[in-house]
Amino acid sequence: MLPSALEDALLRLRAKLEAGGRLNFEVQHVFDQMAALPPSDVVYLDTQIAAAARLAHQPTGTRILPRLWAVPTHAIQLERTPLLEYLFLCHRDGRLRQAALDQIEGGIPSAFLFAAVCWRLNDWARPVREAAARCARRCFPLTDPAVAASALAAIMIRTRSWGRWTDERDLLDALLARRDVGTALAAIIAERPTGAMARLLRASARTPHLDDHLQHLSFAALQPAVRAAALNMLLAGEAVWAAGRAWRWIDKSMGLLRWAVHYDRRKIEVATDLAALIEQGIADRSAMVRGVALSGAIRHLRGTGIERTHAMRLQDDPSRSVRERVAFILDNPIV
Repeated sequence: MLPSALEDALLRLRAKLEAGGRLNFEVQHVFDQMAALPPSDVVYLDTQIAAAARLAHQPTGTRILPRLWAVPTHAIQLERTPLLEYLFLCHRDGRLRQAALDQIEGGIPSAFLFAAVCWRLNDWARPVREAAARCARRCFPLTDPAVAASALAAIMIRTRSWGRWTDERDLLDALLARRDVGTALAAIIAERPTGAMARLLRASARTPHLDDHLQHLSFAALQPAVRAAALNMLLAGEAVWAAGRAWRWIDKSMGLLRWAVHYDRRKIEVATDLAALIEQGIADRSAMVRGVALSGAIRHLRGTGIERTHAMRLQDDPSRSVRERVAFILDNPIV
């Protein structure tokens, strides 16, 4: 559901649109309300906003003098009304979405509006996707890093299900190449106590631009799942992320396939002290992180004696999965 204040503002704007009046006051009110919306709801609210403002149809326009229209078309209103372009990102007419995108200049002012431009990169109309790409190249570099990072944190995971875009996705990856945006996104991942921050970290790891933040995340992130994911990437030396879905054979002789998640991976090349990372993980308050650290000890410290020291410390660990790793180390010594 739309917030009541936004719905009321859209209804007032709709009445002015249908009557052909000037829209400046109503558009400013709608803009302020839209800017405050959560970026995570952009796909759902896109249709709700269009319905409330009745942006599916528009007047054909009635000319009463060469330069005067009784009821201006939406295209004319868009040309003469500042900020209307942000509302028309939700218009059901692709030509007006395209025109709105071409009219946006400067940095995007809020995370929701930034996410709305990103959603248009996945538009069902190719000319709109192309206009969105032009808008992104023009405006994303000028956007405040906190705004960009907040929007990316909300939509990065969801973009895996966007099926219409192709090279347009590279524009989001290029955002993470901005050091200020990467730092702001890493801070969000580290500081949010709830939400799928570990999934966000893995989704963001498809590019190397957060690699320098992994060590900090491995001990400072509030969520244990984030600390475990960051530590695992560092100890494994690679990032793995869900890249989509593909058919996978279950039994070729029987012609059985399964529609399964497809994973991509890349190497992580960050200079780290593996022994110190493992020591840090062993002391973590989360069993999830301690388990990752012990797995790292099995991989990197076998035969040094250090892994047995770590295992002895965790013999009475309350976590069964940690105790199983301890038993493997102690029961399988390398002489």
